[in-house]
Amino acid sequence: MPTGYAAKEFTRQGLQPGELAIISKEAVAPYERPALSKSYLFPHEPARLPSFHVCVGNGEERLLPERYEEKGIELILGTEIVKADLASKTLISASGKIYAYQTLSIATGSTAVKLTDFVIQGADAKNIFYLREIRHADKLVETMKIKQKGKVVVLGGGYIGLEVGAAMRINEFNVSMVYPEPWCMARLFSPAIASFYERCYDKKGVKLIKGTVAVGFKADSNGQVKAVKLKNGEVLQADIVVVGVGRWPLTALFKGQVEEENSGIKTDGFSRTSVQEVYAVGDVATFPMETMLENQCYFRIFKIIPPPGLHLQNPSLEHIGITMERWLEISWKEGLLKKTRELPKLLGTNLKLRKINLKKLGCYLLVCMAQVGLYEIYFERSSK
Repeated sequence: MPTGYAAKEFTRQGLQPGELAIISKEAVAPYERPALSKSYLFPHEPARLPSFHVCVGNGEERLLPERYEEKGIELILGTEIVKADLASKTLISASGKIYAYQTLSIATGSTAVKLTDFVIQGADAKNIFYLREIRHADKLVETMKIKQKGKVVVLGGGYIGLEVGAAMRINEFNVSMVYPEPWCMARLFSPAIASFYERCYDKKGVKLIKGTVAVGFKADSNGQVKAVKLKNGEVLQADIVVVGVGRWPLTALFKGQVEEENSGIKTDGFSRTSVQEVYAVGDVATFPMETMLENQCYFRIFKIIPPPGLHLQNPSLEHIGITMERWLEISWKEGLLKKTRELPKLLGTNLKLRKINLKKLGCYLLVCMAQVGLYEIYFERSSK
């Protein structure tokens, strides 16, 4: 997904035909991956390409394959790179073809954490799904058609879990969600916010099982999953299991060649790695947000509008689910909040100035809360 956005930005900055090539293991042009766990699974008028090619996630024009051709950008699709030699500036594909480059941008993303990685009994059974690529979503959709109105167990209480759980209920499946935390989205939501959403899911008929994990699976004679065994002793019948318990950055191609940090490729504030002319962006990169700009400034929050049915007194960032021992610093990234700058400033009492640490949190979290519709948040750039 970052490659599509990068291509658009390079074009804006004067990229010349023939200067950029995009190599992807997937057979389709870059697309908005979040659709796979939401509208792609809808029973009526589901999202399908080309409707969610980038950059529709940013409210801009879709980059269809022909648009890359028009701009002189080469799309090399269905091609897996199996070896990267940063010293000689070459990449080798599974077919043995060698690609030489002058500047490399690593956007390999991440792969889903699989239960087979933890040697969980029966985790290799059929109809246990992970969502990262369109081919994964296609297999899930195909199985949903076969197992109509059956039993689905969703493992994980994050974005994937919540989105897939909702989509499965829309498809009239019997849905159970299992996650080890005391509430959903525990790293982002406060207990109050999580409680609001959990009540919504409960009213829609989703069974929430918190504070436990899957420890094994039972399969039938055809190898298809039939039940999920939980650590708390409960056994859930299942025709389909969808797992969303985390991700691993895809750094294997570059091990020992580039400096890493926190399981990702370490970059500076301009996405540069420890190797000259090699950059890293997206899930694979560890980006030091706190050093993005030397000149830091602050945002004053003018108004927070909560979702319907949630009433707040003296709203503050605490209600957005940020629970930290201290308020920390937030850096300004030109353009990140451009949409909020275009909104009219609202009347009302200014809320207290709060600070967020970008190193621990990442300022995208704050913006994402608004983008997913949890809150409408209006900012003004201001002095300290």
